[in-house]
Amino acid sequence: MKKWIYHCLFFCVLSILFLGCASTRHQPPNAEQAAELKEAYRQIVKDYKVRMIKLYNLAYPLQRAAVNVSPHRQVGYDFGFLYAALDHYEKDIEPYKREVLIKEFGFDTHKPFAVYVWYVLKNSPADTAGMQPGDRIVAVMNKRFKSSKDFKKKWKTPMMMDG
Repeated sequence: MKKWIYHCLFFCVLSILFLGCASTRHQPPNAEQAAELKEAYRQIVKDYKVRMIKLYNLAYPLQRAAVNVSPHRQVGYDFGFLYAALDHYEKDIEPYKREVLIKEFGFDTHKPFAVYVWYVLKNSPADTAGMQPGDRIVAVMNKRFKSSKDFKKKWKTPMMMDG
């Protein structure tokens, strides 16, 4: 009789452990929830862009002023534009977020990799060169790149700035 009780007790404990450790099923959102999530994320991206533009308009003049005190007048890879690349967001991103990013930043998934310019500061070297929001950068100094990391590496080469 005791053996039977031990077997039942063992089975109950094993069942509790199994059921307790089993992962819960994730149900995809319904159409209404998906639309709400998408709109909320779109607003997050728009707010981010507005905050980045405000910050950039403050930071860029400071950076330019710092160049004037630099003994060699060298500056890194910032020439007055903000960009985005879809590979910044690729890792395990939800489909609705990917869709929002493609629309908000103008990514073209049917063309070879590029970084997308989404803001150009007035009177900056990028503005003087004619760069505009929506431009795609596919190469730096005739060297194509395959990722945003590769772009940053090629773009970071210090360049002389006019004082």
